[in-house]
Amino acid sequence: MPVHEPLEISEDNELDQDIIDINEALGLDLFEGDIKLDGMRNSIIGDQYRWPHTIPYVLEDTLEMNAKGLILKAFEQYRLKTCIDFKPWEGEPNYLSVFKGSGCWSSVGNRQIGRQELSIGANCDRIGTIEHEFLHALGFWHEQSRSDRDDYVTIMRDRIQSGKEGNFNKYSDKRSDFLNVPYDYTSVMHYSKTAFMNGTEPTIVTNIPAFIDVIGQRMDFSEYDIQKLSRLYNCKTGYFVHFNTSAGITQDRAILESRILYPKRGFQCLQFYYYNSGSESDQLNILVKEYSDTNLNGTLRLVETIQGAEEFSNVSINLLSEVEARSMPLKSRS
Repeated sequence: MPVHEPLEISEDNELDQDIIDINEALGLDLFEGDIKLDGMRNSIIGDQYRWPHTIPYVLEDTLEMNAKGLILKAFEQYRLKTCIDFKPWEGEPNYLSVFKGSGCWSSVGNRQIGRQELSIGANCDRIGTIEHEFLHALGFWHEQSRSDRDDYVTIMRDRIQSGKEGNFNKYSDKRSDFLNVPYDYTSVMHYSKTAFMNGTEPTIVTNIPAFIDVIGQRMDFSEYDIQKLSRLYNCKTGYFVHFNTSAGITQDRAILESRILYPKRGFQCLQFYYYNSGSESDQLNILVKEYSDTNLNGTLRLVETIQGAEEFSNVSINLLSEVEARSMPLKSRS
């Protein structure tokens, strides 16, 4: 019998189990531990496996209330960080049916089968786990399956449970595309060091030793996860402005405007990142210009002012109508 390391306890005093451990404990025999196959091991390469940028879904009644809340929170992370959105199913030919099944699992890519299941079972209701399963559905295999993985990790095959060796196969570039993004030890799609081990020694050893306890994190997307998803779905980049307040006079300002946004879900969440290395009296004003049928010129509304030498700030804004976001760095008195 495999011997696992003691389970970690999360901040909310719940058992923090990895996806592989959850599914193993349930006796599930899924491909690579959490992938449902439909009889073929098709590549993610090919537009036929892509979803539209707005993915229809149904949250089935079997889901626990906490799981539903975390799934919706995970959707917001996708919206804030990528061009992928989710909407309730309204009869589209293909959609994701998210339910409380046995364990945490998904198919890879859009299988074009109509109702496509994705299971968020008991103990799977954690943000990183949910993001992981939806990344499978969006078309991603596990990070350590990449064709170049042997340059970054070593698979210790004598430590793998009998019959599970195939879960550590790597794919050729004809089957899986890593989109010219570097290998990512911090990916939410990477196996942990304990995956399918038959004793107490790790099955995956990182070639850079410092990362052995990093692989398998289930906290949130890594930067490279976001980059790969954005490349796979041809997401456009955001907006950026650099404003130097080391020279000039008080009240000098710069203005950065977004494109006009058309909320489709009754609201629109925007996120601003602000790095200030200048005077603590410098400030960033965040405004939106809201349009309506009776106000075609739009009305500017101040949403928030950020002041001081904070390194990073983010502001989420709920919007109900067509809007244009505007950020305005301002040099104040020194």
